[in-house]
Amino acid sequence: MSDINVSRAHGMTKDEALGKLKTLADSLRSRYGIGIDFKGDVANVKGKGVSGDARVTDTHVSLNLKLGFAARLIAGKIKAGVDKQLDEHFPA
Repeated sequence: MSDINVSRAHGMTKDEALGKLKTLADSLRSRYGIGIDFKGDVANVKGKGVSGDARVTDTHVSLNLKLGFAARLIAGKIKAGVDKQLDEHFPA
C-alpha cells in the first residue's frame, strides 16, 4: 500500500468541520512534525515520508496521503492512526 485515502461524513457546517480539521492538523503538527498549510478548504500535507492533502466539503472531510518508501512499511499503522483520529474528530 503506498496511498491512504479516507473520507468521513461530518454532519456539521463546513466551517465547523474546517475548524475541527485545523485542530486535528495542529495535533499532527506537534506530534509528528507534519507541515500542514491551509488554503481555504484544502490543506497541503508535507512531512518526512508523507505528502498529500485534506479537503472539507459541505458534507465530507477527506484525507489523501502518498507514502514514501519507509512509511510504506508501516502503512497499516498509519492508516489505523488516521482512522482513529478522524473518528475522534468526526464521529458518525
